[in-house]
Amino acid sequence: MAKMNELTSKQLRFCQEYIKDYNATEAYLRAGYNAGNRATAAVRAHYLLKKGNISEEISRLKEQQIERVHITQDQVLMGLFSEAIDKSKTSTQSARVQA
Repeated sequence: MAKMNELTSKQLRFCQEYIKDYNATEAYLRAGYNAGNRATAAVRAHYLLKKGNISEEISRLKEQQIERVHITQDQVLMGLFSEAIDKSKTSTQSARVQA
């Protein structure tokens, strides 16, 4: 049995899955939890996110991710914004819409 501040293997997997796309419901399901339906998964995932040890692990994983790729969410958003408004000859409407 895990101590109160330690994560179970499923909780750790939930954290790892959550930082992939920040979709708690999907992370809950991908981590291997059995919810029965998506509504239950959403409620249970929300509960996990409120747990202190889970939120601490997610913060730690996000910091590792930033250090690993040397890019922040702001930089990604600025790049997408730049592409979305780029009207140069090398940019297509399709690329702008996708951004």
